[in-house]
Amino acid sequence: MSKSKEVNPSNRSDHFTEDGSISPLIIFYFSIVLFLTFIITNIGSAYISHRELTSRTEAALSVAAQELDEFKYYYSSPITEFFADNSIHRGELKVPIDCTDANARFREILSIGQEDANLVIRDFECNGRELFASVEEQRDLIFQLRFLNITSFLNRVSVATDSTYLMN
Repeated sequence: MSKSKEVNPSNRSDHFTEDGSISPLIIFYFSIVLFLTFIITNIGSAYISHRELTSRTEAALSVAAQELDEFKYYYSSPITEFFADNSIHRGELKVPIDCTDANARFREILSIGQEDANLVIRDFECNGRELFASVEEQRDLIFQLRFLNITSFLNRVSVATDSTYLMN
């Protein structure tokens, strides 16, 4: 008969002991998860803010491009129907834009619902056929790291558009 040897927990060797605590390890991993959550949330917020600013700027510029320069549209030099058809098919014939009205309309549309925003129109260019606008907006981060002086970010967007004649 063989005798089974009972293991007494107090007789274990020192390298198998479970002295210590997992609390520092848990705190370390929790702080890493918390830091990554802050970073990912702030990056997501900045991305969504950039997309929103791009959409608002494109919409405002699209509306501004519809400001027709009626004098140039109706009374400009006549183009023969053959040349006009070819230019329209190639997308080369642009609708004349009233730059003054387009600028005012762009600023009006962009400012709707943005009374408290830090929105700045950096550039607005109009050559009578094409529009270009550059806009920037200062936004606060969702999770601010004040001890590192990281509290906000700056979004910059540049958008261009034109208006071409379409064949019926």
